[in-house]
Amino acid sequence: MNASPPPNPFRGLRPFSPQEANLFFGRDGRTEEMVRKLTHNRFLAVVGASGSGKSSLVGAGLVSTLLTQAPAGENGAWRVAWMRPGSGPIRNLAEALDAADVLGGDGGGAEREIRAQFLENTLRRSSRGLIQAVRQSGCRGRLLVVVDQFEELFRYRAARADRGDQAPALIALLLEAVGQKELPIHVCITMRSDFFGDCAQLHGLPEAINDGQYLVPRMTRFERKAVIVRPLEVVGAEIAPRLVQRLLNDIGDATADELPILQHALMRTFDHWQTRCPGDPAMDLAHYEAIGTVAEALNQHAEQVLGGLDARQQQLTETVFRRLTMRVDNREGRYPTRLGVLAEVAGSSPGELAAVVDAFRAADRAFLMPPQDVELTPESGIDTSHESLMRIWRRLREWVDKEARSAQIYRRLHENAELHAAGEADLYSGPSLESTVAWYRSSQPNAAWADRYGGGFERAVAFLEASSAREEERKIERAKMVRAETEARDMREQSAVLRNILSSIPHGVFWKDRECVYQGGNARFTQLAGRSDPAELVGKTDFDLAWTREEAEHYRRCDREVMESGEPMMQIEETQLTTEGAKVLLTDKVPLRNTLGEVIGILGIYLDITERKHTERALEDATAKAQRQGELLHELRGDLLEQLDEVAALLDGGLSGEPAQQERLQRGLAGIRQVVEEAKTRKTRPQRSLADGPAPPAPGTVAATGEGST
Repeated sequence: MNASPPPNPFRGLRPFSPQEANLFFGRDGRTEEMVRKLTHNRFLAVVGASGSGKSSLVGAGLVSTLLTQAPAGENGAWRVAWMRPGSGPIRNLAEALDAADVLGGDGGGAEREIRAQFLENTLRRSSRGLIQAVRQSGCRGRLLVVVDQFEELFRYRAARADRGDQAPALIALLLEAVGQKELPIHVCITMRSDFFGDCAQLHGLPEAINDGQYLVPRMTRFERKAVIVRPLEVVGAEIAPRLVQRLLNDIGDATADELPILQHALMRTFDHWQTRCPGDPAMDLAHYEAIGTVAEALNQHAEQVLGGLDARQQQLTETVFRRLTMRVDNREGRYPTRLGVLAEVAGSSPGELAAVVDAFRAADRAFLMPPQDVELTPESGIDTSHESLMRIWRRLREWVDKEARSAQIYRRLHENAELHAAGEADLYSGPSLESTVAWYRSSQPNAAWADRYGGGFERAVAFLEASSAREEERKIERAKMVRAETEARDMREQSAVLRNILSSIPHGVFWKDRECVYQGGNARFTQLAGRSDPAELVGKTDFDLAWTREEAEHYRRCDREVMESGEPMMQIEETQLTTEGAKVLLTDKVPLRNTLGEVIGILGIYLDITERKHTERALEDATAKAQRQGELLHELRGDLLEQLDEVAALLDGGLSGEPAQQERLQRGLAGIRQVVEEAKTRKTRPQRSLADGPAPPAPGTVAATGEGST
């Protein structure tokens, strides 16, 4: 029967808890010194670089030792309230004190909320609030308040100015409690060493740290070897000596994040050995190299988890990690947030977001906290397991940079919106507006997100929209100005060309801009317009020249039709009244365009066809006259033939001296004379002028075709 595989003894990125003290190695002798300082001063400040193992040293070292070595009886027992300052340090202290094994009771839900609120009110009442809370609880024994990640007091103060006053209040509560001798209250803080300088801002804190400081030393090579080998011995697993040496060499003299990345690489190597190569007798180099070694194990593992999510979950992952991390004064930090708030920021539901959080808090990765065995609710606090994740996971590093830029842009936007509302700042414009609008469209922030950076989201968005609206109006005005300038320049250039080309041609030529304002004309058109110099045309409209109002309105209608349609109008016959009389003009109008093909005006070319029209009228009159003369000749020929027939009949019958025949002959001759006289009358009648048109024939008259001749 095969023995069950040994459990993984490595914790990865998360710190060791007091219950895991049996797997915590490499700090032999350190715990005793910490216990001595704490019991002597009642205040202990555990300070060290990021990744030096401060939280594990306090949890699996100091607290575990206090709990296991406490004297028997209630008075000797330790009650440990473990907290992190976060954005509400007083509230967080109240909730830590309300734990069942500290000052609280067994009731949960609404009852616990009432107790926590009561404790918070007590703490806020005065600097002796912590002392009063312990006294009112009636609990015996010694109390240890552990303030882990103490630097959050400064990080959150910079990120949330409206809550900065809680830092002095918390310090006053803690220092007052350890300074009195009535109750056995002790305080232990863990803090990154790069926040030492910030402590000088808080009254009494530098003195307390000087008296009770414990600076976490770097591990020796021997101690790091114990971290690698001793946990495996506890679970009965083997490791190849060459892998031990490789791990020690790879860690080398690294000063930052050495312990978390070593723990993660060991956890991953152990898992790979047990799941992929269970038949191998010991954890060896092949297993270590398969997970990417210390250099890449963490980055590759995080990318692997991210790659196992769908597109929507990957998008939510970015939102989650951006919310849970922060950078203030070029220093990275963690920003624990309730699951319900995370969902609001991400525009998601707590259930949907919990699935994403679960993917990163599984036991074999522990990138997020709380551990996998803790059920998530909207009130659950979500946190990254260690700051080293922000420095080693390259994608997260990019997200942190992106969030820092977003925070900077929004804070500036919020500040300007507030100043504008107070009448102390103008709206955004230019590059500031363009970059902010681009950020807003790509990031799509909401009020829940903005609350972290000072709130005021609605006013900030209204300010941005007002800035955009004004900028759009300015762009339209600038575009109009640029277009007008461009059209004017193009018109000037075309005017110069037109003046040079058209000054000598026999046609009248003019050109106008899009507003139907004359920009030039040649000499012939200038003369027609009643001006002596072409320059006098510039800036004039048809209503300013020697036309009637009806003529000017007609010309403008034609101009607008050409410019709006972009199509020419050809062979427009127009009558123009001048001091010399009526002129008949034949005009062509074509659109003028710039180099972009845009219509910028109109070009008109006209020809004076008055003489031609007169010639056409004269030709019409001559044609009518010839037609009438033909009709007269036809009538005369008929009348003459009738009279001549009668005379011929008399002559054929022979003339006699009878009076009757003589009378008939005289009548025939008289008729012939009448026809001839009538024709002469028609021929000599006065003619109508060309302007009057051809004269109609006089009815009932006959004229001769020539002078006295038949």
